[in-house]
Amino acid sequence: MSKLPFKQGPLVPLVRELLMAMLRRVPSNRSLMLATFQCTLTNKKLLVLERNKIKDFIQVLTPVIEAAQARGEITRIMPADMIADLAVQTYHGTLNYYGMGLGDDQLSVQMTRSFEIFIKGLAP
Repeated sequence: MSKLPFKQGPLVPLVRELLMAMLRRVPSNRSLMLATFQCTLTNKKLLVLERNKIKDFIQVLTPVIEAAQARGEITRIMPADMIADLAVQTYHGTLNYYGMGLGDDQLSVQMTRSFEIFIKGLAP
């Protein structure tokens, strides 16, 4: 097996931290978040920028997930890029749910819960 470019230790917490780092970059105020979504979805230039951010996020996550799969931390039942895409879908779904005024009052709590379930579903 070739040497992986990641430090020793579990990679699943790194995946979680990458997602939470992205979360720290969005407004945690529900009204502001909803207004941001509305603006992004109705403005073609902003929508293109958001799509590019999503693609970049998937590209960052994919090699980490591949390494976690190689270490036996995450199932190999689906390709790493598919898992990365599903992680980003979960992330955005949680943001949308929160922005609509649903779920926990704290976005960080809601996101943590969503990803705890997501990660458990990826166990080998």
